[in-house]
Amino acid sequence: MTITWTPLPTISDLLSAIRTIPSSGSQWVREPLRSLTFTSGSEALSECIRALMKYTNAASITLWVPGYFCNSALISSRRLPVNIKFYRNCASLSPDWDALENAVKGESNPQILILVHYFGFPNATTEAKRFCESHGIILFEDSAHVLCPNPHVGKADIQLFSPHKMLALPDGAILVASQDVINLTRGTQCGSRKRDNLNWITKRMIQKGLKKIHFPWHLVRSLDREIAPAGVGGGLQYNSYSLRLLTRLERKLEQVITQRRQNYARILSWLTRVSSPRIFVPSLVEGVCPYALPLKVESGCASVVERLRSRGIPASTWPDLPPEVITSPRIHADAISTFNKLMLIPIHQSLSVREVDQIGGALNEVFKSISS
Repeated sequence: MTITWTPLPTISDLLSAIRTIPSSGSQWVREPLRSLTFTSGSEALSECIRALMKYTNAASITLWVPGYFCNSALISSRRLPVNIKFYRNCASLSPDWDALENAVKGESNPQILILVHYFGFPNATTEAKRFCESHGIILFEDSAHVLCPNPHVGKADIQLFSPHKMLALPDGAILVASQDVINLTRGTQCGSRKRDNLNWITKRMIQKGLKKIHFPWHLVRSLDREIAPAGVGGGLQYNSYSLRLLTRLERKLEQVITQRRQNYARILSWLTRVSSPRIFVPSLVEGVCPYALPLKVESGCASVVERLRSRGIPASTWPDLPPEVITSPRIHADAISTFNKLMLIPIHQSLSVREVDQIGGALNEVFKSISS
């Protein structure tokens, strides 16, 4: 049986969303901040940078990005007069504060520091806020893997969420910032996404149907390939249908958190029976909703991923790294090592107990065969 990487929508939610009021993203906002919705996180980031340049009255700005970062997420930002610099991650993926301390000195441009909460787990938020305040740097929390605000994230005045990564949505990103910053953006307009939405719904419904009859559709390349968010490259737009569907799903957030945490713990229980891999986050902090289960494989990670995928388990790896990071292996050794060794296992809320055990059993068998 094939397992999906992302949660699948229910027919009831898909139909009810047609007549539902679009979400404003208010559930992702704490006072006195405000929100603005986009189709993609890449566009939201670049528009926020543009607004901050106006806010600081600067012709250019320095953007500090962690080495372990998706290069594709920077496509829109690279078109701006921005000096993008990559700071060193530690093995835990927290910032190397000593290296950053030396790096930020002497910068004449206003500076923004991106802190990523990888895989839904809180990064060094308190330390980042303290560091940025002491150096006059704007802190930007990348919460694309965070389902919704929780006590462990959200200490910055700027935050980015990507609900489509955690919920059954075609696309969508929510930028949270002060009213002053939001006012300086160019705003977003409702984009025509009917074809993209129809493609997304059609594929998800086919996957849903094939899943019911236990058809191994991972062997069909066109069905196994994940759908890119409809908003990538979509400019200053939001997807009205996606926001309507988000309104339907907002009432289920607590249920989603509970289910993802249970699935994470159940798969972990299978891994106690094998000596490898290394569990990147062995226990969940209260209130945290994981995006996926990250596992570190010291040798042959790509091979393990392929073996799992051949069994219908959509194990995945980090999509890419910026070329500046790849060509600086001495500085970004930990980011590159993590890129080569880390794989992600789905734990989403659409998984049944049988499917969770299928994942756990496959992991158990694969790693036992490696260690024997």
